[in-house]
Amino acid sequence: MPIRPELPNLEDLSAAELRSLVVSLLGTVAQLEAKVAALTEEIARLKRLKGRPNLKPSGMEKGTDTWSNRSDAIRELSHVE
Repeated sequence: MPIRPELPNLEDLSAAELRSLVVSLLGTVAQLEAKVAALTEEIARLKRLKGRPNLKPSGMEKGTDTWSNRSDAIRELSHVE
């Protein structure tokens, strides 16, 4: 199903061709509505799942410097003459 099909000039189409175009477009709309409904159901199903698991910190975080500690160290070094 093309995303943006090139539409013919509607003024040049006969009544039968216009009816055919409308039927085709209604079919496309019905397909898209079904897809939206399915995706809406999937989103609702996924939102009902449990959140992230509670994991204990690994201990590696204790050894890392924070940005404030680094800033303090830089300030101290810049005042040393």
